[in-house]
Amino acid sequence: MAQGWALSTPITNHRAVSSELNAIPEKLESRMAGFHAEITGHVVGPIDVEHFNEFLPVAQSTGTGPDGMSAYQKLASELNTAKNEGGMYEALVEYLNELRPSENIRFCDKHHKVLRVFDGVDIKPDIMVFHGNDEATIEAMFEVKYNDDDDPFDDNLPSFQRESINSKKTLGQITSYATCHQALEFRTHAFSALIFRKYMRLLRWDRSGVVVTKKILLNDRSLFDFFRRFTSATPVQRGRDPTVTAYLSGQMEDIRRLLECDKKAPLLAISIGNNEYIVLKDQPPGSTSPIGRSTRCFKAYDSQKKQVVLLKDSWRVVSPTLKPEHKIYARLHEKKVQNVPEVYHGSDIGDENDPHHTTQTKLWFDKTKTFDKTFDKTAKSFKLTFRTHRHYRIVLEYLPYSLEDFEITPEMIAIVRDASLAHCDAAIEARVVHRDISNGNIMFKRKEDGTVQGYLIDWDLSLDLDLADQNSVEAQPERT
Repeated sequence: MAQGWALSTPITNHRAVSSELNAIPEKLESRMAGFHAEITGHVVGPIDVEHFNEFLPVAQSTGTGPDGMSAYQKLASELNTAKNEGGMYEALVEYLNELRPSENIRFCDKHHKVLRVFDGVDIKPDIMVFHGNDEATIEAMFEVKYNDDDDPFDDNLPSFQRESINSKKTLGQITSYATCHQALEFRTHAFSALIFRKYMRLLRWDRSGVVVTKKILLNDRSLFDFFRRFTSATPVQRGRDPTVTAYLSGQMEDIRRLLECDKKAPLLAISIGNNEYIVLKDQPPGSTSPIGRSTRCFKAYDSQKKQVVLLKDSWRVVSPTLKPEHKIYARLHEKKVQNVPEVYHGSDIGDENDPHHTTQTKLWFDKTKTFDKTFDKTAKSFKLTFRTHRHYRIVLEYLPYSLEDFEITPEMIAIVRDASLAHCDAAIEARVVHRDISNGNIMFKRKEDGTVQGYLIDWDLSLDLDLADQNSVEAQPERT
């Protein structure tokens, strides 16, 4: 579990940070504080490693598996003589590689290399995990700390989160890594580890929050079990989205022309049920928030309709009082609301109880109440709430221009007028209020006669006034 702290002036990336950390002048420190602030209140822990291991299937026995205790004894000797963090990397990588039942997974020392700059933070994990020799796709990021005082968590605190500057910075750091990991790749969740000289913590991140273990001694056989499970698991079980694959067949030249990209640009196929949509592989990173809807929009080629469409990928809030976006559009069209785009397809991804395409953090928050009888009382005292998010995609009519693309002032006026008419019609005729109007949500297209038509898009945060009349709390979810 986690407890927040007093909030003060928001920084430029719209994260509220504590006055304590906001007083630190360095820009980097404010970014770390921002990540810390966003994940605070969305942490479930401490969890026993035996329970945490249930995230992954039991590793199939191969008869003679790795000797974890032997690997630990060698590690302990090395760490006892380490004088700083730099003296830990080599021994830890060797230890982790000895715990794997096969060489399909590699643990690599990458502490010297910045992976990329993400939301103002250098993403520089100490240990990175790869599948075989493929370093283009990351399986996990691990962080190493020499001092126990850097641990963001305390198993004996009711709030679980510690309040020191160093511990807050560490939580901000590992949150930035996990957020970047999920933003750079198509993932349903991500695992990570925070390692100290005597123990480590395992973490599982999704769009609802993070589940964190208790301290796990480095000679704990349940820890050995986790690494057997993790390295034996499929890429999907480790968090890879199986509905996104490399596109390598048929009409690639024509598709690239329609997508207006380089003739050799790599392509991806994104599936919704039996429908396949082709997009460019090289896309801007996803959400810079560790939680929430994580919306991504793509110009895509519909392989069934043979046309360019807009594909929107997100994690919608699950609630009987909140409708998926395609159902909102259906209501708008039924009530003949003007200037909203046509919808071709909309659907949740995977089965209803799919553990990968449905966030698991809230489930584990509820489970922990059964593991720990004091958990429920503590959770209420800190007012912790978790939402379940469902992986969702919608395919819309492609609109090539945003509001900023107008050429002359009368065009801008016409586009805003059309969007305003959509908003008005929706509220009066369909009893739906948009609630998220911005430049990015007003689009337009040019007609054959050269005139413009504006559209109001992105209705996933809209408020159904009938639900509001019923005073539904969940009709107004957080807007991340």
